[in-house]
Amino acid sequence: MNMRNRLAIRGAVVAAAALLAAPAGAQAPPAAAPPPAAPPPPNSAAPPALLQATPPTDPNGCGPMALFRTVVRNVTPGLMASDRAAQPRTFYRFGSKFFRSEESPFPGNGDQNIIIVSEPDMWVLNVPTRRARHSRDLSALQEVRAPILPAALDTPPAFRTLEFGCEGAFVDKYAPRAQGLVNFGAGIAAVHQVSIGDQTVVLLMDQRRNLPLVLSYVRQGRPVLVLRYDEYRLGLGERLGLFAPPARGYQITESKGETPTLQLN
Repeated sequence: MNMRNRLAIRGAVVAAAALLAAPAGAQAPPAAAPPPAAPPPPNSAAPPALLQATPPTDPNGCGPMALFRTVVRNVTPGLMASDRAAQPRTFYRFGSKFFRSEESPFPGNGDQNIIIVSEPDMWVLNVPTRRARHSRDLSALQEVRAPILPAALDTPPAFRTLEFGCEGAFVDKYAPRAQGLVNFGAGIAAVHQVSIGDQTVVLLMDQRRNLPLVLSYVRQGRPVLVLRYDEYRLGLGERLGLFAPPARGYQITESKGETPTLQLN
């Protein structure tokens, strides 16, 4: 990510923080109205689900009922752009059983891991070495979760429901009213904040499309994790091949007696 993009992200997050810190009754400066949505091109084959800001989900938890894809970057202050954790990462989800995570090849040595979950099976693939490890979920529930905040953090139960693919549902439940608006690139972002104790989650949502742009997790006034969404697509057509292991070309090792755990951050 170039310096201009990093400064734009920092500016938007700082503006959101300043807005949230404003005294009670303070009004956000008026923002220019966003441009009208462009009409779909003639004979467009895009499915109607693409027009929905929030896809239908599993009522018992986060499970997008149509294929979902996002590309995120960790832009937490202090994290070097060359760090492995700062490289783009792509996530796919479909229902509560299917998940795929793709790292970008690491610039330093080309290393790249891909995680594929098709409950109750999980494969962790190392692309350069063509080696893979297979695990089987032995739990009774056998549902895949994709929490955004690292499991090592002692977060409130509400924050543990924040998952990739269900950010909109989190906002609708815990912060349906925007605290204000900030400029973001050529558009406008709505600021949604949830604070519990000394911990806060701030989501900048595209005002027109109601999709996440930036997520910031703050603890005791300091940013612990800041993610930028480079891509967010809902309601994609079924591609179940994404959730199947490669048919050939990998040496697969079995991991017996383990329940797989996703490490996304």
